[in-house]
Amino acid sequence: MKLNKNKIYPWRAKNSFELLINAIDNAKNFILLETYFVESGKISSQFITAVIAAVNRGVKVYVLFDDMGTRSLNESDRNLLVNNGVNLCFYHPIKFFAFLNNFYRDHRKLLLVDGSIAFIGGAGLSDQFIGDNYWRDNMITIQGGVLQDWYALFLQNWQKQSEKPLPIQLPNEIINKQFNALGRLSYTHGYFFNQIKIHLHQKIKTSKSKVWLVSAYFIPSLKLRRLLS
Repeated sequence: MKLNKNKIYPWRAKNSFELLINAIDNAKNFILLETYFVESGKISSQFITAVIAAVNRGVKVYVLFDDMGTRSLNESDRNLLVNNGVNLCFYHPIKFFAFLNNFYRDHRKLLLVDGSIAFIGGAGLSDQFIGDNYWRDNMITIQGGVLQDWYALFLQNWQKQSEKPLPIQLPNEIINKQFNALGRLSYTHGYFFNQIKIHLHQKIKTSKSKVWLVSAYFIPSLKLRRLLS
């Protein structure tokens, strides 16, 4: 499959979006996971147990972790995944002589199950996201044709980082399943392709009554400050 490095994905109708409360354990065919922040602990152990159980059910599991974001994932947990049939790959392994290039990281958080449902948001596999800690992140459940774009984005990074093929295709009946929400995948690719920022500026320019922004880190540029003023 030939991939466009900086592809602009279209708006797609007939999707479904809702806040995610609980997830997983129902996969039958495959699981694709791409995430940044993973550290050994209660949450990651629950995840490891779940995906190993999925492999034992005959589910194909492909996991792409960012190499910098998994500095606190111990070796025994990594080996546990690999030794139990999970296809594990690390995004952009840190190299001593790479210098500033080491800061090109993968901050996406995507879980795609059977090509029929996806979970995206800001949470990581860490105990810092449970209890009374100060972390606050949402995950959203997605269904519909927009899943083909999330799959293409995962495939792009997987093919770039792993020598293992990804012999998975999304079922047409899943892609064509009809819901009532309009959705579009927006993403960034390094410094020179920031589709999220472009869409944000466009929406602010065309807003008529109010603008709601939710962001963990808010350091507005001069252009954004002017748009909001």
